[in-house]
Amino acid sequence: MEPTQTGAAPVEGHKPVGPVIGSIIVVLLIILGGLYFWGERLNQSGSSSVAAPDPALQSLKTQGTSDEVSALETDAAATDLNGLDKELGDIQKELSAPATQ
Repeated sequence: MEPTQTGAAPVEGHKPVGPVIGSIIVVLLIILGGLYFWGERLNQSGSSSVAAPDPALQSLKTQGTSDEVSALETDAAATDLNGLDKELGDIQKELSAPATQ
């Protein structure tokens, strides 16, 4: 009687795939970790460079929520519409400008 082998012998020409899969997983984890830290750095740098609040936007946020006529008149009088034409002109210029490629 011949002794039987208990372990599977590697077949010629086949290389084990375990180390390759393990290496791919490690590389993917390193890439994901780098992207995470890069995103955190962008979030931290973006939050520190916030521009000063726009006074027109702040005044709109402080308007009342009442639907009484006198409250609506007060809110309308407090709304500054002087720069509205300039903003619309800028939008029109951007829309009519030729597209750059």
